[in-house]
Amino acid sequence: MIDIDMINDKPIEIKLKGEVVKVKQPTFYLAKKVRSYEKNIDDLSEDEIYKKQSNILIDFLNNNTTNKKFNDKDIDNISFNSIKALYKELIKAILGAEEDPK
Repeated sequence: MIDIDMINDKPIEIKLKGEVVKVKQPTFYLAKKVRSYEKNIDDLSEDEIYKKQSNILIDFLNNNTTNKKFNDKDIDNISFNSIKALYKELIKAILGAEEDPK
């Protein structure tokens, strides 16, 4: 049996400004959004890339266990290296689910 609840209930812990936010596993909707973004990145302007990546990260962060809401300003105030690490963690969660859903 595949226990979907168990899979969905594995939060990804992210510490931001001293607060630990437990982000839920990426939804299928978010995975499709990431794939579309990555597939079409060569056709986007630099501003479009930043906007789409920000929207993806906001969707990712807003899917948390405490219903904490993030916005563009929150993303803009995070260092570029932190943004890369956050996006990498999102991709890792998506690819991990594809490779081993348990």
